[in-house]
Amino acid sequence: MPGALRAELADRERVSARSIVVAATLVFPPWAVLDRVSEPALAPGFLVGRVVTEIVLLACLWLLRSPRQSPAALAFVALAAVQIDVAWMLVRVAQVEFYLLGFSLALHASGVLLSARPRWTVALVTTTWVSLGIAELTTGDPVSVRRLTAISLFMATACFVALMAHHRRWQLAIGELAARIRLEGEQLRTQELLVRLDRLSHEDSLTGLANRRRWDADLATACARI
Repeated sequence: MPGALRAELADRERVSARSIVVAATLVFPPWAVLDRVSEPALAPGFLVGRVVTEIVLLACLWLLRSPRQSPAALAFVALAAVQIDVAWMLVRVAQVEFYLLGFSLALHASGVLLSARPRWTVALVTTTWVSLGIAELTTGDPVSVRRLTAISLFMATACFVALMAHHRRWQLAIGELAARIRLEGEQLRTQELLVRLDRLSHEDSLTGLANRRRWDADLATACARI
């Protein structure tokens, strides 16, 4: 991969990762209102999880200030923290549709907004399903087949859309940047050829000395200064 292309992709990755982590840091806490309204009995326990997740988000946001850190990795950690917390809540609530919406937002953020390799969305999808499975095993109460089917279908669809969107967007980004870099290279070569052509038009091809055209141009310039 050319250095210019790699640098452009790194800049896009940094900007998109910062946008995702900032959005998650700002958006995640207000969802505690949903806990209080829809699941008042569980809200105190959910609040503890949200506070821990918010600390992780703030830590990722702070680490993004360092150029030595991987922006995509930090964005993944932030979104994975959200998925783990929401998965823990999802299998315990009665109003599952609201939490399913929140559960899918992180996937869409990675698939649609993160300008990095699709492997990060693959990792987030894997984390999502593992978190959901562990959360189900730790509830103590088995989830009904109907409820489990609804959750699985909804999340499978969200994961598929996120993966396809990220893969397609990555292909388009690589193609666009490669074409732009080739165009900029051609423009640079054209400018160099024009400079060389201008120089050759004012020099004798045999001796390399200034020719009559160069003399006329210099004379016109000198007369213009008088």
